[in-house]
Amino acid sequence: MTVGPDVLARNVALLQTSPQAGDLLTLVWEDVNQGSVPTPVNFQDRVVVRQRNADGSPGAVILNTAVAFAGDAALPLSVGEVRTRSFSFTLPNGLLGTGTFDVSVTADSNAAGAGIIFETSVAGDAETNNSAAASFASSARVYADLSVTELIVPALIESGGDAVVTWTVSNAGTVPAPGSWVARIILTQDAI
Repeated sequence: MTVGPDVLARNVALLQTSPQAGDLLTLVWEDVNQGSVPTPVNFQDRVVVRQRNADGSPGAVILNTAVAFAGDAALPLSVGEVRTRSFSFTLPNGLLGTGTFDVSVTADSNAAGAGIIFETSVAGDAETNNSAAASFASSARVYADLSVTELIVPALIESGGDAVVTWTVSNAGTVPAPGSWVARIILTQDAI
């Protein structure tokens, strides 16, 4: 008989149903101890979110972090106990936040991939069965598209003199432009 804890993650899911680039997302999963004794100490779970390339191969890692637990969530896991975990993160804006993403959650693992609990199982896979995976798709966020549509400048400006410059900013996008922005005027002798 093998005596020891055997911790694994399972049921990884994303709470949001239609994520977009730049959204705050929440992952949920369960940690379970399928071993024969409780976990002796608190442990961390490693969360890795990776964008998938267009050809299906692994792409850029957008998140690689260890999730630490506190309070009751940090208590040892009893034999057969299941504990729900969660972690929130923000998808990048733009192209890095769109497409298909693969999520991996590994119980008892820091960001470098090392665990602190010595695990055992009859099958001999207690140290290698800690991971669960899921994937989700994120669409592009629609942004405002500001541009100068009318620029009026004097034909001639004397050195040291005042000049009146006016312009109109239009939004060619399909959503409003929230907040404020800065307009820059560049005076140059050559065509830009």
